[in-house]
Amino acid sequence: MHVVMCVVCVSPLHRQAWDLAVDICLSQLPTIIEEGTAFRLLGSQCSLKESLQAGLRADLPTPTYSALLGHSPFFAEQLTAFQVWLTMGVENRNPPEQLPIVLQVLLSQVHRLRALDLLGRFLDLGPWAVSLVR
Repeated sequence: MHVVMCVVCVSPLHRQAWDLAVDICLSQLPTIIEEGTAFRLLGSQCSLKESLQAGLRADLPTPTYSALLGHSPFFAEQLTAFQVWLTMGVENRNPPEQLPIVLQVLLSQVHRLRALDLLGRFLDLGPWAVSLVR
C-alpha cells in the first residue's frame, strides 16, 4: 500500500492555513443554510438545494454562483508578517516561515503586486535568499 502525503502536511504554516480556511468555511455554513438564498442561480434567487439540483440536470445551463461570503484575511496577514520579517528579522538569517505562502500568493491577482514587491525585496538580500526560492 502506498501512502500519499498531501501538500498541506508539509509545513506547520500550511496546516494552520488549511485549518483556518476550513474554520472560515464552516463558520459561514449556518448563514448559508439559514438564509437559504445565499446562492443565485441564473439571475434568480433560489435555495442551495435547488441550485444543486439544477446543476445536476443536463437540460439546464450550468449554474453560476455568486456566494455572499466573506473573504479570508489570511493571505494579507501572511504578507504583512513577511514584510515585518524583512524589516526586523533579516539579521538572524533564519528563513521566513511565510516564504511558501508568499510564493503561493503570486497566483492570486488580488495580492500579486504586493507579493512581487516583497519577494523582490527578499531576493535583494542576495544568493542566500535566492537559494531559498529555487
